[in-house]
Order: sequence, then C-alpha cells, then structure tokens
Amino acid sequence: AAARDKRMLTVAFPAISTGVYGYPLARAVPIAVNAVAGELVANTLPLKIIFCCFGAEPAQLYRAALARLTA
Repeated sequence: AAARDKRMLTVAFPAISTGVYGYPLARAVPIAVNAVAGELVANTLPLKIIFCCFGAEPAQLYRAALARLTA
C-alpha cells in the first residue's frame, strides 16, 4: 500500500540498487525524484520526503534534480 494510504507523514528513500547492484545513479535519481514529485502533486501525504544519500555524489545529483523541479 502507498504511504498516503497508511497516512505516513514522512518517508525515506534510499538510492536502491545503485550501490552493489550497479544501477546507474545518474539514471536512478531522476526516476526517483520525478516519481515522488508526481505523487506529491496529486496527494497531501506524505508531508516530508527524505532521499537517503550515501556520499557526496548521490547528494549532489539529488540536489540538482530537485533544483530542476523548481526552476
């Protein structure tokens, strides 16, 4: 079930499969950010989303993708 269905206020997303499994981080980030943004436009919950970044490179890619949403 979706976080909104469970009335969750905060959800954290790790960059799943981009580490040991080798999915390209540069492809994963826009997919994650756009999917979350689409859900937030259509729903009031969750209120807070945390993208879990394990290093400087993922954090920079997420910041850039999020900045493009507001540009």
